[in-house]
Amino acid sequence: MRIKLLCVLLILVMALPAMAAPPKHKQYLNPTSTRTDNTPRINVNNILMFVTNHGNYGRDLAGVFGLDAGTFFPYAGEEFITNGLLDDWSMYAMGLWVGGKVGSDVRIIITEYSDECVPGPMLNGEAQNDQADFKVYKLYRDSLAGNPNADYLNWPVDQGAPLNEFGDPDMIGDQMLWAVYNDADEDQHDNDAGNTLPLGLEIKQTTFAFDRTGALGNMIFVRFRIFNNGSNVIDSTFFSVWADPDLGDAGDDFVGCDTLTSLGFVYNDGSDDSHYRPNPPCVGADFFQGPLVMNDTLGSDTADDGTALYGLMWGDTITGYHNLGMTSFNKYINGSDPNSFGETYSFMKGWYKYEGVMVPYTIDGVPNMYMFPGDPVTDEGDLDFSSADRRWMQTTGPVTFSPGDSTEILVAYIFGRGSDHLSSITVVRELDVFAQALYPEFNPPQPPAKPVVTVGEHDGAISVNWGDTSEVDHGAYPFQGYTVWQGDAPTKGADWMPIATFDIADGQTVLRDILSDPNSATGTKTLQTVREGNDRGTAYSY
Repeated sequence: MRIKLLCVLLILVMALPAMAAPPKHKQYLNPTSTRTDNTPRINVNNILMFVTNHGNYGRDLAGVFGLDAGTFFPYAGEEFITNGLLDDWSMYAMGLWVGGKVGSDVRIIITEYSDECVPGPMLNGEAQNDQADFKVYKLYRDSLAGNPNADYLNWPVDQGAPLNEFGDPDMIGDQMLWAVYNDADEDQHDNDAGNTLPLGLEIKQTTFAFDRTGALGNMIFVRFRIFNNGSNVIDSTFFSVWADPDLGDAGDDFVGCDTLTSLGFVYNDGSDDSHYRPNPPCVGADFFQGPLVMNDTLGSDTADDGTALYGLMWGDTITGYHNLGMTSFNKYINGSDPNSFGETYSFMKGWYKYEGVMVPYTIDGVPNMYMFPGDPVTDEGDLDFSSADRRWMQTTGPVTFSPGDSTEILVAYIFGRGSDHLSSITVVRELDVFAQALYPEFNPPQPPAKPVVTVGEHDGAISVNWGDTSEVDHGAYPFQGYTVWQGDAPTKGADWMPIATFDIADGQTVLRDILSDPNSATGTKTLQTVREGNDRGTAYSY
């Protein structure tokens, strides 16, 4: 039985406490370009995240909501944010960092509180002057169904925007943002964690998400296509996905990683948070795909144990190669940020800062490239301690990146909320398994179309009415019925309850699915009943 969820009553009263800020010496600096595009956001599911055209994402640089933070989960509608009724932010700032050696010199690209990239593609190895069409382009699923928006009609093919086999914009997900930027402007390299000569890289960023109520509703994907369009042979190149996570209250965060799945995550130090209140969520970032490297045995497509080895790049399977995953994970706290390109490059190599000096990280005296790879759920292994305002870096590399070379890096941001701060980690891990099964095709079953709902107000009551849109366009699922839900927020949570079910009379009254138990440390999966019908027939009002 396929159920459609309808919220009929929204009541939300929340306070708005203060939040953390970047270090004083790292306040945001506008790129030299006057064409910065800071207002676009991806907001098609349970997450809202700001995206720019100069490398920074996840932060409200334009002050749209006046909160500085720019990633919200669960996203309950922009009116709740602008009216000061929602303060469930989860990430403060994110970006891609790159470091490598040109000759004997280390060069760095930083995109965090100030960005060392400018909008637009490179031209003849140089940054271009500002142009009005160097912006973030946003597509919607209905753009492919005969209702194209302006960005679809003006898709910037000349900037390298992706096309499908029919020559149309290559749309992924139900909402997609695309922009291109580069680091070739020497004047823009003024972040004290970088402040080197440019590397000469052009980065095409695709951010996409799915409009779904299940697992996909809690994910955002970011694909970086990186091109060496300069003249530098870049040796020992590392690519780092950097994040400043403020999981509600920034001062009570822990971080950790799963080395087997290339997953980094942030979680609360207890089951109460001054912003999220009970049951704070966990946020993970999975390094789905890193650069291609040749297998140890030249041309081999199998490992020593017979396991198949192959690489994925540009949508193709490449035998004889494999993709690097996360090769190091480290964290630092507010106030111990890297203050030079040398410190940044050491972080990329898996080192950390101890009493102001960069040193290798060790576990029981043995050097380790991954900080806190233990399991917080079972309280085993190397775990984070002394919660505070964290930053983390997930790095892949090293590779040699020569002129004309390109690579593709894909990251999934996964948001999960369980019955407490530790079960939220289990939820993220289970969602990560789902996301990895979806990769690399990113073609999940199409859900039913949303019903068109109208609400009527009466003396002491309300009524809801809907049409048969979900039956006519039921996607990849057979239609089974409707359920009306009631809750105190516009995104479905644990406090929602079903108040009416309308089930087609076909003798099928139970819907079962294989689900994991979020309270289980191992995420045990069992066949569970997820909805019970009544076989009384459909209706279109309540």
